[in-house]
Amino acid sequence: MTKMGRGKMKRPSNLGIAIILLTLSSAIVAMGNNSRTWTTIIQTGATEQKEVTTKLESPPIINENTVVFLSISQEDFDTLVSKNPGRRQGLVEVLSDFYHYALQVADELKARGIAVEFQSWKEVWFRLPNGNIEKRTFDPEDVFGLALFPKGESPLMVRSQGNGAYQAGERHVYPGYESMAEEISNYFGVNLSFNPGADIDWGIIKEEFKVYSELPSAKNAKKLLSILPIEFNIATTDFEQWKSTINYIYHDKPFGILDNMVRKGDRLALRITYYTLIIAMRAAALSEDLCSVLGNSVRINPLVFLEETQSFESTHNQFIAQSNLIGNILIGNIDPELREDVIKKEIRLRIEALKTVKRLDLLELRDACIKELEEALKREYGGGVSRGYLPNWD
Repeated sequence: MTKMGRGKMKRPSNLGIAIILLTLSSAIVAMGNNSRTWTTIIQTGATEQKEVTTKLESPPIINENTVVFLSISQEDFDTLVSKNPGRRQGLVEVLSDFYHYALQVADELKARGIAVEFQSWKEVWFRLPNGNIEKRTFDPEDVFGLALFPKGESPLMVRSQGNGAYQAGERHVYPGYESMAEEISNYFGVNLSFNPGADIDWGIIKEEFKVYSELPSAKNAKKLLSILPIEFNIATTDFEQWKSTINYIYHDKPFGILDNMVRKGDRLALRITYYTLIIAMRAAALSEDLCSVLGNSVRINPLVFLEETQSFESTHNQFIAQSNLIGNILIGNIDPELREDVIKKEIRLRIEALKTVKRLDLLELRDACIKELEEALKREYGGGVSRGYLPNWD
């Protein structure tokens, strides 16, 4: 999520992959696979492009107080897709999300006097204070990542969840504002978060929900996500405007559209649902039904459910713990008036769906979800239906 009231998204002078021409139409730099070559692709018209190639003696050297947003090169993108054609759409979506939020983080960094680079290097060269050069590598399988070099600290490479080769204890980042901002904030000692509450413009949020409801496109989804708060304190906001917005989301078109899009397996709709929960925490009925939408997505697309849940969890641990969110999503939305055998069947189907996900970086969350479902199957439904496991949002 991003700060409220951000201006129109600025485009960097170079981006790391030509495929993003589909998303960002302007001058783009596609870094060649050879770290000594830069190929600048300039869009000069609807169908015309101009290429300018510059050869360097070595990769540019990164000095202290710099953040490098790294991404896969066009050549490596094509190689990955040739090996597994089914990854194309997923890679395009991930890179689109990465650049969308990286540009906003970059604006915050520049405002704080921190240098920013967007590159597709396989090697990153850092100039240490003693004049020595330290080299680090970027694995194309990771698709994107961060190279962090604050003053007085050692260079740090932060991997994405990428190809699922994440090792326990390793630093990693997701293609969202909160995740990138958190990693950079922690290592640079700056605050890239925003102050929730009174600054929230509920009128804008309601308007963007309306736009999304009329046309739930990726573009409109990302615009909505860009203005939804990542934190919320009801004590510091305009209560009447908040209530009006909640009523509109729940009783007008937005909730039904979100439910429908999540049932279609739409990743961005699932993400919007999570962040709508933040502003709906004191609205019991809407909170319960948003949990139902998220819970139903487990069987629809367990991989996307786990990816988005892990991304949300990475920056909202306290929110999740206080609300028993995972339990409420997985089980709390199942209608207790159903026959016991129907309830058990639904829980087992969710367990089986989760077991199909094998990615290493998701196994811990997957197993925790399965454990939650298995325990609830025994505890709540083994000897009859209980109402005690319904969400408690009051």
